[in-house]
Amino acid sequence: MARPALVLFSCILTFSLSLLPCASLSQDGVILLKMKKEYCSDTEALNDWNESDQNPCAWSRISCDTFNSVTKVNLTGSFISGNLTSALCSLPNLTTLILSYNEFGGPFPDGFLHCKRLRGPLPEGLFHCKLLRQLDVKNNKFSGTLPISISELSDLRELCLAGNSFIGPFPHGLVHCKRLVHLDLSENLLAGRLPSRISELSELRELNLAYNDFSGSIPPVFGMLPNFAVLFLDNNRLNGPFNVLGNMKYLVNFMIGNNLPQPGVLPRGLGNLKDLQKLSLYNCNLVGGIPDFFGRLTQLECFRHWENCFSITIICSGRIPANIHQLRSLTILGLSDNDLSGRIPSELQWDSLTYFNLSNNNLSVHIPEVLDKQAYKDRLLPNPRLCGAQILTLPSCSSPYKLSPERLATILVVPLIIVAVALSSICLCRSSLRKPTDRPS
Repeated sequence: MARPALVLFSCILTFSLSLLPCASLSQDGVILLKMKKEYCSDTEALNDWNESDQNPCAWSRISCDTFNSVTKVNLTGSFISGNLTSALCSLPNLTTLILSYNEFGGPFPDGFLHCKRLRGPLPEGLFHCKLLRQLDVKNNKFSGTLPISISELSDLRELCLAGNSFIGPFPHGLVHCKRLVHLDLSENLLAGRLPSRISELSELRELNLAYNDFSGSIPPVFGMLPNFAVLFLDNNRLNGPFNVLGNMKYLVNFMIGNNLPQPGVLPRGLGNLKDLQKLSLYNCNLVGGIPDFFGRLTQLECFRHWENCFSITIICSGRIPANIHQLRSLTILGLSDNDLSGRIPSELQWDSLTYFNLSNNNLSVHIPEVLDKQAYKDRLLPNPRLCGAQILTLPSCSSPYKLSPERLATILVVPLIIVAVALSSICLCRSSLRKPTDRPS
């Protein structure tokens, strides 16, 4: 009887096991599916997340280690909306979490504070993760102020909070993140003055504070940052001077357009920036034209310097330096709306530029032959003193009223002087020839 009973037990056990799946989804997969149910997405980015799989390592946007444990979740550009969930922090070996270009909103969940091993791009709610090196939540819908606890990220190298609605002053806690290399706070609602203590970030190479509401001047201590290569400050309410730039000898890109409400001039220190490649100074109320030292910026590729003469109370004319042809790397040159005068330097390799604009100035004399084309009309006009042969709306250079101011002075003033001298001579001669008459007795 024992043997039939054993056989019956084995059959029942075999049948029961056959009803179970060969292998259930791993715990990491369960966590990810739980997260997926809490979000809304307009794309099919997560459609292959299937509960019938053994593990999530073959799923899109997921990376695993050799033990099939999830180490990276990349949800960038998935058009996910909803409040950020802390479920992801239950993944025990997660080191990289990328959430940029989505529509996450609301406060950061407390559960994120338990993600002790995270090192990749993360939401800034992970300010207590001691090993965090990269934090990237750009182009979402986060708001509010940045907490002082950000100072606890002592190992942070890259921080990108761009394209959100953060408010308040520059987060002073960042000066304790001594290993920061890249800092991007652009396109937020931050305001106030730039802190001088930013000079304590000695490893900082890139700083982007564009499109905020910062005011005041650029702290002189910015020039003490030895590795500064990229500085974007455009579209704030900063004022000059910015002579400090001359000390940033490794600066490659500098943009401060749409700032500087008070009239000023370009600092001579800019001529020392031998590695400068991109320079944007549009709408900065700069006067006096372009200094000759620009010819020393031989690596310059892009120069945006338009709309620097919008005040009727100041003299803002100047000239294009003749040595601008030394900028052999130049591909973009924007000089419109500056009240520039003088000639257009023919020495510059204009045909090597991908874009240029010299319109709305007072440039004079003949257009260089390479520019005298109808296709360039909108990039050259109006300049009322220019003349040419091919652009239909320009007079021929044989027209005297289109000659240079110096030539016009010669043509008009000198004959007037000659006529005045002749008339004076005639008057003197008549006076000397007149005979005196005797008075009657």
